[in-house]
Amino acid sequence: MAGRGRVRGLLWTTGAAAVLTALLASPVLRSPSMRLTGDAVVGPHHDPFTVILQFERPPALSAYTQPATDYVGAALAQVIGGVAAYNLIVLASFPLTALCTYLFVYRLTGRVAAAAFASLAFTFCAFHVAHAAYHPHVAQLQWIPLYLLALWMCLERFSPRRGIFLAAAAALVALSNFYGGYIALLITPVFVGAVLLSAGRAKVQSAILRAAPASVVLLAAAIAGMAYVWLVAPQVITDPDGLAAPLEDLHSYGAVWWAYLLPPAIHPVVGAWTADVLRSANVTHGMLEQQVTPGLALIALSAIAFRYRTAMDERTGRAVPALLIVAAAAFILSLAPGQHLAGILVPAPASLLHGVAPMFRSYARFAVVVNLAIAATAGIGFACLMKSSSRTFRAAGWLLALLACFESSAPALRGWRDVLPTEAHRWLTTLPEDARIMYLTRATPAGVARAQLAGRTLSFWQPEVSDLRDPDFAQALAARGFTHAIYHRPSAVARWLETHPQTGFRVARSFSDSVVVEIDRSQPPLTIVWNGFHPREDSDQGSWRWMADEGNWTITNHGREPVSAALELEAESLDAARTVKVRMNGRDIGEIHVGARRAWCPPLRLILPPGETTLLFLPATPAVTADSILGNGDGRALSIAIWRWNWIRNTEPPASAPPI
Repeated sequence: MAGRGRVRGLLWTTGAAAVLTALLASPVLRSPSMRLTGDAVVGPHHDPFTVILQFERPPALSAYTQPATDYVGAALAQVIGGVAAYNLIVLASFPLTALCTYLFVYRLTGRVAAAAFASLAFTFCAFHVAHAAYHPHVAQLQWIPLYLLALWMCLERFSPRRGIFLAAAAALVALSNFYGGYIALLITPVFVGAVLLSAGRAKVQSAILRAAPASVVLLAAAIAGMAYVWLVAPQVITDPDGLAAPLEDLHSYGAVWWAYLLPPAIHPVVGAWTADVLRSANVTHGMLEQQVTPGLALIALSAIAFRYRTAMDERTGRAVPALLIVAAAAFILSLAPGQHLAGILVPAPASLLHGVAPMFRSYARFAVVVNLAIAATAGIGFACLMKSSSRTFRAAGWLLALLACFESSAPALRGWRDVLPTEAHRWLTTLPEDARIMYLTRATPAGVARAQLAGRTLSFWQPEVSDLRDPDFAQALAARGFTHAIYHRPSAVARWLETHPQTGFRVARSFSDSVVVEIDRSQPPLTIVWNGFHPREDSDQGSWRWMADEGNWTITNHGREPVSAALELEAESLDAARTVKVRMNGRDIGEIHVGARRAWCPPLRLILPPGETTLLFLPATPAVTADSILGNGDGRALSIAIWRWNWIRNTEPPASAPPI
């Protein structure tokens, strides 16, 4: 690029993008190792956290390695840590996208105003900002305009140096993000065809001749790419169905045509309305992929560029229809199958392409090319209005520019998330290395990936560990060697534990969003497995389990010595008081009397040897159906319900206590 004005425009535009990115992402830049950038429009997802872990502990080269991004991130992680490396990879994509887009549009038009406008519009488009919050690879938009720039230059006039540039750009777009490579592969023939068509009949023959050497370079690049795939992941070629995405995913991750006209769901003002519209159309799981709109202002400016293309210089006038042809093709490629517009089925090649490349499912990502082409032609339209001698036209240009600023998703970059799920996770780093922590929530891919970043091994709660509502839940955790547990606040777990305090839990730290409890391990834990009881039920008064005609407990003493203890049961009978005989390991040890109202029964004194002991409960009166007493339609046979129990340890066993 010769000329001070052109270079100054490049520097100003790239600098403006860098400064704007830094200002918007300042909350993340203040704590780059603790926060992630972006507005999490679809909630927590494992992708960003999995990528961070891969940066910190790079896996072996595989079918999922995207070297141009992963290796840079891994190298940075060795210096600044995985989280900061992730943030740098994502945020650097914004000024780099501005730089490459400026170069591309300026090469097409020769206009600084068009290049600067298009550069900033594409850099902060909804597609870029939305994916920056989740997909650092997809966020590497800069290589798409760089690749198209290299291709355009080779179509203008081929030289060995330009051929090398084209090969390098193709490698970057493919190896930084496999979707980028797939998009470039399918858009290339459309782009070349559009350029040839825009050349006009008189020049089409010479244009075809210029396209021939570029085609040879691309063919060589494709062969090199296939060789790379064969060496790294031959199963992609030999068994593509083994990596196939389900065909129905094309509907979830393809674009709906009207999403191009909606404001983005990440928009700080109207985004909530858009999210409601998408949800009402059953677009929930794939909402992130619907952030495809370039904005109505840019579409209007593109229409203006097309309307006045004949009044432009030949260079710019040829670029406008070529770009719009590419935008139309990318729009069709991005669509989910089975959509109708005015009662007519909209063509969607995704279903056909899935048969050839079944590992790709997110065809909405072709919207990146739609956004680039619309931004480029919008820049041309803006420059055209600004050059007009009519005040009305210039005012219209500024008005549309202001509308484009309002429609921009750039403010969503101010959103951020703590890289760890709660403050409790950060506090866990102060615990000894041998601490074992139970995370009282179900495991999800996102939760597992985030928990690994805490620097401690966390186990997720599973129902088979113990029912959270059991009074001996803390004992069950202690028996498995856990020293601490954490839970979210507010949550169902928090509501239960804080209204039904657990014996054996002591609050170690309490935060606004979470609580850390320490588990009492001062005595060998006693845990219970229930047999012959119905599933646990609960209400505001507590939780209980009903027994039928008989039931038993398998009590495990996890210590090495016998435990002498008194067992207190809080119980009630369904219809009338019942006497319940209790047997321990087949020997009668006494009776308990259970009234029709919930109450504590007299304690049973036991000696529990190490290992398992069985307590059998045998009511003297048969069970009856709940419906016969309560008229509630419950046909279960019920006798007594056990609510809570207490172990009173270190009691002296009576002389009649059963032998061990």
